[in-house]
Amino acid sequence: MAWTYSVGRRAGGEMKLAGVNDNVLAVVRISRMTSVFEIHAVEGAALRAFGVGG
Repeated sequence: MAWTYSVGRRAGGEMKLAGVNDNVLAVVRISRMTSVFEIHAVEGAALRAFGVGG
């Protein structure tokens, strides 16, 4: 995930996580990547954070 994030950022993109399960969320927290990835409970919230959707 970190590699994909960095490649996307270099290309001018953004990456947000949405609807991740508890196991993935635990790994993101343990690896202290919560400061890197913006995490949203549901897809719609992530899309709104991009400025897309209702």
